[in-house]
Amino acid sequence: LPGKVKLLGPLNRSVHVKDANEKDGRGKEYVATLYEIKESGSFKYVTKAKMTPVGPSKQLQPKISRPSYLKSNGAYLLDTGFHVYLWLGNDANATVSKEAIPMAQRYFKDYRRPQMPVSVLKERMENAGFQEYMSDDVESSCACVIL
Repeated sequence: LPGKVKLLGPLNRSVHVKDANEKDGRGKEYVATLYEIKESGSFKYVTKAKMTPVGPSKQLQPKISRPSYLKSNGAYLLDTGFHVYLWLGNDANATVSKEAIPMAQRYFKDYRRPQMPVSVLKERMENAGFQEYMSDDVESSCACVIL
């Protein structure tokens, strides 16, 4: 579709569409990142998702170890690149819990991230989208028993 394109409707003008070039492949993939939300309203980097073999086919998927990082007395922000999840532990500070959404808005501004959907999740009430990025390290501790 390179070349001049005529737009219709209220814009009613021509735009020039460029050919793809070597710069198109240089974009970096965003890796899901976990931050702790501090009482002061600041964000402390915790970890990035690591590629982990999942399921019987051992397909690699980005995962964060839940037991290692998510603590009941904490509040965390998980930026997946397409969605932000605010995870609030059962014993998280009440002020941080109440200010979760404004803190997410500040995160977008301070870290120069685009606006994206935000979900607030309570501990043990996580949705499937959040679970997709979490690992319970079950595979390293399971066993098979044949009777």
